[in-house]
Amino acid sequence: MNEFERDAGQVLLAGFDQSAYDADLERLLTEVHPAGAIFYRPNISGIDEFSELVQQVTSTLGDRAGLPILALDMEGGSVDRLRHLLAPLPSSRAVAATDDDPFMRQFGALIGEAMAALRLNLDFAPVLDLAAPESEPVMGSRAVSRDPATVVRFARNFVAGLNRFSVLGCGKHFPGLGSGARDTHQEMAPIETPAEQLWERDLLPFRELHDELLLMMVNHAWYPALHPPDTPPRPASLSRTVVTELLREKVGFGGVVVADDLQMGAVLAARSVGEAAVAAIEAGCDLLPICRQADLIRAAHRALVERAGADPGFADRLHQAAGRIEVLQQSLRTLAAGAPQRRPDWDGLRERIRAMAEQAEGLGQVAAERPRYSAAAAAARPRKPERGDRPPRGTGDGRSRSRDRGRPPRDDRRRPRETAADRDGNRRRPGRPTRHPRE
Repeated sequence: MNEFERDAGQVLLAGFDQSAYDADLERLLTEVHPAGAIFYRPNISGIDEFSELVQQVTSTLGDRAGLPILALDMEGGSVDRLRHLLAPLPSSRAVAATDDDPFMRQFGALIGEAMAALRLNLDFAPVLDLAAPESEPVMGSRAVSRDPATVVRFARNFVAGLNRFSVLGCGKHFPGLGSGARDTHQEMAPIETPAEQLWERDLLPFRELHDELLLMMVNHAWYPALHPPDTPPRPASLSRTVVTELLREKVGFGGVVVADDLQMGAVLAARSVGEAAVAAIEAGCDLLPICRQADLIRAAHRALVERAGADPGFADRLHQAAGRIEVLQQSLRTLAAGAPQRRPDWDGLRERIRAMAEQAEGLGQVAAERPRYSAAAAAARPRKPERGDRPPRGTGDGRSRSRDRGRPPRDDRRRPRETAADRDGNRRRPGRPTRHPRE
């Protein structure tokens, strides 16, 4: 394997449809030697079977200085690859709605624990896209909130939880899918948001977290406001304007840039997978997932090798991307060496996931009640009368002046003396649980 072939393999992340390791899969991994593998629902038939598959992939790809990337999408809610093995996790939106930082960290830690028990080391989460009415049919509860600060707060806690178990997170989908009304799995979605609004709102979570995350994923939507007029539409992942000029240079991200799956309809509708792979590297991406078909992985590898052999500038860019992946793999090996080795308690993990789903619902209801309680309390608080509120002198029904001012008779103003027990009771704040779950 020459240098171009090695670098081309190093920037690919391979996916496949089978749940058992066989000669065909071994041949693919040996020929291409990708940076690692991304696993999906078809790969996961049972805990023992999946553990064996991960181990065999690791063994085949583990002859380099670093550890292979072993990735999974674990966001919770509708994107929960392990739900049929363990138990359904609550959605990220439901967890963020609890307004409880330790609970958010616990959510990330629970996912990290499950992934580490299966020897996985990269979670393609958290989602940093803002929730919006336009994207609700597509994103649903994957988008945490309309408020950028809430998204950042959740993401920080979530990644801190993952990191406790030596699992890395990846922020996605730059520069934000919040205003997209179409699914890029099927077609390229134009997002017409003005550039100023993208920078001030949609990009805010990515800007805030650019030096806290080692990986960022770029989506396949089309952003006309970020390009000069009359620019032909192209996915953000294949745009140098988005990846290099905006994410690298303006936002200042220095980690690994991951393209979204190059097998999506938004990419392959107008080009071959080989053309897409070359364009993504030219745009500034470093890691290219191709998530299902072996022939597409081989085609992308071949196209990268051919372009590197014909274009020294492209060969340099490919080598730069491969170098970033190598640094990441070395970090993964270091993290794995320091991680505690324990026998997984799968039954206990299932019970804690079920408990978390119940707690997320309860805490979310409590958090939702707080604004209503505060508003009701403010409305019920006695208001100091203003001068304009008092009736003019000489009006009334012949009662004393104090009664004309709206004061009740003296007998009505007498109250029983407040006891210590009453004072203690009055100090309690309704609408909050007596105990919060902690890590």
